[in-house]
Amino acid sequence: MPEILPGVYLIMRERTYLYRSLVELYRPKLVKPMLENIAQEQFQALGETIENGFDSIKEGHRILCDHVRGKDIDKLIEELSEEYSKLDNKGVFLQRNYDQRSREELFSNLKRFYQQKGDVVEKGVELDHFINHCNYMFHLLSQNRIAIINRRVDDFYDNIRLQNEFLKDYIYNWAPTMCQRLYKESESQFYRGLAMLTEGFINVDKEIFDEVIEACRGLI
Repeated sequence: MPEILPGVYLIMRERTYLYRSLVELYRPKLVKPMLENIAQEQFQALGETIENGFDSIKEGHRILCDHVRGKDIDKLIEELSEEYSKLDNKGVFLQRNYDQRSREELFSNLKRFYQQKGDVVEKGVELDHFINHCNYMFHLLSQNRIAIINRRVDDFYDNIRLQNEFLKDYIYNWAPTMCQRLYKESESQFYRGLAMLTEGFINVDKEIFDEVIEACRGLI
């Protein structure tokens, strides 16, 4: 009988934090505590702990911190909300603008995933918006960690299979291109930094998850 991969819980925990952070950073209106956290020295010091070779993550982190540092947070929230609306109106965050599938096919497939978790879709945004994809991944990863803790082997591998299917068709195949467009069309350094940070995160996540899939070969 197969066992749950040793050491995988820590990987899933870090990936859970990653996707939860992306959900918060891609909200149409950023919340004050999150921006206040970015402005703190402890968060800014995290940049020094990012290893060499993760240049996009390191530089994106620096740009985010530099933009928030010393700003009036309430005023910054309004400025970034206005910019976000402009980017959203251009369709920057919508998968349909980077995918060859028809809108109907894309939405039909997404509904198949999202109906499993009713509160995945962010209020006021389109179904194929990047924030919903990140929220769904946060849900999957949270469920994966519960399966590990409770030693539910079948649930663990079913979840890995579902992650693999979703990531290939709804994140890895278009998010890096979205990030490049976001960087080019952003007015503020905040969203340029977020674009770099996100692209770096997604690329690293793909490398890590590819290794998990390889270790699960024959079991999913």
